[in-house]
Amino acid sequence: MEFPIYRCDRNSMEYRYVYGSCFVDPDNTREGVVKTDLKNVSSTVWNKDAVDQIAAEPVFVCKPGAAREDEGVLVVPVVTSRAGHQPYVVVLDAETMVEMGRFLISQERIPLGFHAQYNPRSSS
Repeated sequence: MEFPIYRCDRNSMEYRYVYGSCFVDPDNTREGVVKTDLKNVSSTVWNKDAVDQIAAEPVFVCKPGAAREDEGVLVVPVVTSRAGHQPYVVVLDAETMVEMGRFLISQERIPLGFHAQYNPRSSS
């Protein structure tokens, strides 16, 4: 796992889920974004579309008023090394790891990661 993250409002607290990019299996069955359940010692993977793509650093965005730790979305840039293939950003349901949507980036290249956290604006 690369770029490991968890729900940032759980800093200094026990957490159950960790998300990150994975691209280590030679058979391409676990290349994309992984959700690891530390309690049940299990994982779920969203797989990228092609071998020349890399799922970069995911960002967790919590659902407002979320009760469960994994209620929210992951925003993940997906870069490509193949000329002519467009990079994109995918939005995944953080609970199910099902793709909710994506948008293509018009530029040919985007950075490998956002290197950021999402922090909701205070309501006060």
